[in-house]
Amino acid sequence: MAAEQAVCDTVRSIAQPPMFPEGQPMARETPARTRLGDAMAKRAIELRLRWETIAKRAGISVAHLRNIRAGLVGASDVVYAQLEEVLQWAPGSIAAIQEGGEPAVANQTGPRTLGDLLIERGLARPEDLNLSDEIVNDPVAREILELDTSEETRNRLLVIYANMRRNVFETVLEEKRRKR
Repeated sequence: MAAEQAVCDTVRSIAQPPMFPEGQPMARETPARTRLGDAMAKRAIELRLRWETIAKRAGISVAHLRNIRAGLVGASDVVYAQLEEVLQWAPGSIAAIQEGGEPAVANQTGPRTLGDLLIERGLARPEDLNLSDEIVNDPVAREILELDTSEETRNRLLVIYANMRRNVFETVLEEKRRKR
């Protein structure tokens, strides 16, 4: 009798999709979704991005991102577009991955921030950045990159400039807090 019950329980668990704590059924993993999770993990490592950072920049919760990566849920076209932007993939890359293809890296000639430059060069981690690093197409950073000097010197100047901006930013914030 116990053996029959165990078999019935196993059959029932296979036949019924796993459930979220709220009682909602989870979607089953599909090969397309697991390919997406693998590609996202590889890209996150390449860009040195943490999952929390990716979720925040894409405007979704970490839990939702985790479920997408695990292949438990799909996402809307808007969320996929946001993820493509954060992962610096060309539009349509997620659909290509799900169809068995590879993602295309987005054209990086568009607007970039000082923070993007620091991360790309391995000079900072995403969690080290703050709002002062988010100004797009900073003319001073562009001038530093165009200097006729060694790469090492340009990197040092970028770090010095970033630290100076952060200090100014923190000073301004502190002044605003004092006035309240």
